[in-house]
Amino acid sequence: MCVDVQKTIEFILEQQAAFSVNMARMETNMARMETNISHLIEAQYNTEQNLARLGQRVDQLAESQLKTDEALRRLTERVDHLSEKVDSLVLVVDSVVRKPN
Repeated sequence: MCVDVQKTIEFILEQQAAFSVNMARMETNMARMETNISHLIEAQYNTEQNLARLGQRVDQLAESQLKTDEALRRLTERVDHLSEKVDSLVLVVDSVVRKPN
């Protein structure tokens, strides 16, 4: 019976040693995961900041586009008006050039 007790004690000590090794590995893995999570949190924060800046730039671009559209509309009106005047001038010049003396 003394041998059985001795073997049981040895088994328990071996299991405890294995448990301690596994626990140390888990603590190392946990520390690594905590570091990774910290990096992920920082990356997420940076992404959110970049998205906010991008949103602002999109808003600025949309505002600029509205101004560009308005300027283009005004320019088109002026070109159309100028084209009408040139057409009128061409008619006048044509009538003067073709007028019999």
